[in-house]
Amino acid sequence: MRGEHHAEMKDYSGPLKADFRFEDLSKEALISCSTAYSKLYLLMYGEFTNLLTERQGKDEAWRVQWRPG
Repeated sequence: MRGEHHAEMKDYSGPLKADFRFEDLSKEALISCSTAYSKLYLLMYGEFTNLLTERQGKDEAWRVQWRPG
């Protein structure tokens, strides 16, 4: 239930919690998640850039990524 207070979780190991919310995680766990998400985003963006450059060339890759709007 939304009004209930859950103890801060150090991580999300264990059984599935149907009512899980990010608010249930400790500050340290949230920082860890945020860092992992950031690294994954950068990795995926880098791979996208490499693939686009390989398939379309450097100039087209630049245009696609930096076009206005």
